[in-house]
Amino acid sequence: MNDERTAADWLDTDLTRPDIYRTGFPYDLFRALREERPVWRHPVVATYRAPDGVGFWAVLGHPQVQTVNRD
Repeated sequence: MNDERTAADWLDTDLTRPDIYRTGFPYDLFRALREERPVWRHPVVATYRAPDGVGFWAVLGHPQVQTVNRD
C-alpha cells in the first residue's frame, strides 16, 4: 500500500513507538521524511528521554548522514 502523506503529515509521529514497526518497517513514513525533511528535530516524547530534554535529531538522508559522520 502506498501512503501519499507528506513529511508534514508525519512530523507528529513518535518514531520511538514500537507499534509503528509491528506490521513491518514504515517505508512510506521514512521515504516522506527523507525526501522532505532529511534532518529534523524529533519532538520530546514520553517513551524516550533525550539527555538535553528537548528531543533528538533524526538524520535520515544519506548525504546528511555522511556529513554528520564526517563532522
